[in-house]
Amino acid sequence: MIANLLPTLRLRKTITAYGGGLSIYLPAVCRHFNEHRGIGYRLLVRASIAAVIAVSLIFIEDATLHSRREMVHMMKDPMQVKIRILIAEDHALVREGLNLILDRTPDMEVVGSASNGKEAVDLYTRVHPDVSLIDIHMPSLDGVGAIESIRAKDPKAKFVVLSTYDSEEDVYRSLKAGAQSYVLKEAPREQLIDAIRAVNKGEMRVAPEHMSKVTERMRHPSLTPREVQVLSLIIQGMSNLAIANTLFVTEGTVKSHVNSLLSKMGVTDRTQAALTAVRRGLVRL
Repeated sequence: MIANLLPTLRLRKTITAYGGGLSIYLPAVCRHFNEHRGIGYRLLVRASIAAVIAVSLIFIEDATLHSRREMVHMMKDPMQVKIRILIAEDHALVREGLNLILDRTPDMEVVGSASNGKEAVDLYTRVHPDVSLIDIHMPSLDGVGAIESIRAKDPKAKFVVLSTYDSEEDVYRSLKAGAQSYVLKEAPREQLIDAIRAVNKGEMRVAPEHMSKVTERMRHPSLTPREVQVLSLIIQGMSNLAIANTLFVTEGTVKSHVNSLLSKMGVTDRTQAALTAVRRGLVRL
């Protein structure tokens, strides 16, 4: 009997004879998956005279599953779940290239694409990806701001930061905001895919050279937003008086900010401050 071919299943059988064939409906629960409550399988076997027996195993998800991350679509191997990815990248060509690469990876699928940080935050709440791939420098809201906004709503959100730059400030801010990996856009495709898989499993994936940048950055106190403003204007070649007029403060206040930022950066003059700021990624030109 056909039932003898399925010794691992507990069956309720409804057998209906029709025409020249046999139809057997077998609702079954596989012992191997007993721990997954609320999930059932339907095994439909149709046999007819002088025909080859066709068996299709259809995975059915129970409506009681709460998270999109637990959704398993019809697939031959019910244990192989695709990693659902959100891409946030402001350059269209790069974004489309990432879509092609990831959609062609068997265990991954792109569920949404955003062109800036604000779009990424809004899209995340709709698609609930497993991993978000985010560029750090984007308009409207940068990658760090997007990560912070998303994690405020979902502390378990997972991120891979993709960037052209690897300054210590960029790496430090990204990891501090909650990213689990930092990958350069010039990296091989395999490195990006490996990072996404690792982060999806709850692992950190940061290159040793990037961790050393974070360690170096932690040795320096953070600049205040006003000090960053002053530093940016110094890089533009402004004098203290010009900076004071731009920020609508006194020249004495500007001098105080300059002395503070020089001390925090471990440099002795404005030229060194400008060069160090660019090298460390404190200010973008």
